[in-house]
Amino acid sequence: MEHFDRAYLLDPSLMPARVGKALSETITRQHDAVVNLLRQTEAEMEARGVGDAEFKYKVTQAYAVLGDKPAALHMLQQTIEGGFICYPCFLSDPLFASIRSDPEFHASRLRHKHAANSSKPTSSRNSESIRNRRSRLTAAKLALPWPFPQKFMKCS
Repeated sequence: MEHFDRAYLLDPSLMPARVGKALSETITRQHDAVVNLLRQTEAEMEARGVGDAEFKYKVTQAYAVLGDKPAALHMLQQTIEGGFICYPCFLSDPLFASIRSDPEFHASRLRHKHAANSSKPTSSRNSESIRNRRSRLTAAKLALPWPFPQKFMKCS
């Protein structure tokens, strides 16, 4: 907890520091302060157009730990829509214990899976583009010495 608190003290304007502070205060049972901090962070995310889905996942975790199911499920939907789609994480994350049994938790996952399956690229041009990118990446990997020489591995 002290790391969360220290990060917040260093720069309370950083949204990740606020989420850490919210988790810290949740652990120390400062419910009202947590709710205010998370709502403020969520409002600022929207105002700034923050699209980082992995950060939204962190906010989802904080709401879930707080026990605010509606807010946690809303942020989970934002996380999925933003592109952070890690179903194994959703199912095994211990911080999601309070929302995992909620039918909306599973409905969000199923809605996205259905949408993702119906919008897969089908054109040969897209497939060709993907193959070309893979070929370039493979060529780039082959150009690198492997394993890396020790002089590149040293931290001085």
